[in-house]
Amino acid sequence: DVIVLGERIRQDHPKKPIILLGHSMGSFIARAAAGLPNPYSKYIFVGTGFQDPLLLKGGRAIVKTIRLLRSNRSASKMLDDLTFNSLRKDMRKKGLIKEDHEWLTTDTAQGDKNRDDQVLGQKFSVGAYQALFDLIRQAQSLETLKQTKRPILFLTGEQDPVSQYGKTVRQLARRYRKYANTSVSEIYYPGMRHEVLNEAGRDKVYRDVLDFITN
Repeated sequence: DVIVLGERIRQDHPKKPIILLGHSMGSFIARAAAGLPNPYSKYIFVGTGFQDPLLLKGGRAIVKTIRLLRSNRSASKMLDDLTFNSLRKDMRKKGLIKEDHEWLTTDTAQGDKNRDDQVLGQKFSVGAYQALFDLIRQAQSLETLKQTKRPILFLTGEQDPVSQYGKTVRQLARRYRKYANTSVSEIYYPGMRHEVLNEAGRDKVYRDVLDFITN
């Protein structure tokens, strides 16, 4: 869908550069798409990370087992605890948050909106976890990295547990520099969490995005 949408945009605006920005799960979609033929001229990956291949393999095996017992639409507390709940738990241990909804941003007004958003609070289904794990596997495969050939910008908050507080984005950037035939830039934001585009200091983030797009 991401590639089809980009092709449609290119048809409507053939002389304009098209930039692909993906955040969180969308960043894994964007990274996977970057390894395929596509119309995009630059990539911006926000709130992304690198997953240990062995842990990812284990997660996929757990999902496969659960799917033998339940429908794809069912929820799984085990999978929730291994993924999203573990991120928030780690932030609590570090004293970064007191309430679950705070893990996304330090902006209290935005945090209140997140807390009250019933759609945002929906749990992943077993089938959604299967799709997520498969997507991550594709996004971080060497084949995908080697086929990524256009400039990349990573944006991450240093309080974002998805990137292990910036650690795995640094790891990712090194992998792209080693295997991808392209330039790679990284920006780390002190004090910011998972949704840097919704952070209290987001004006700086948007300026960085604009600079990357226009230069």
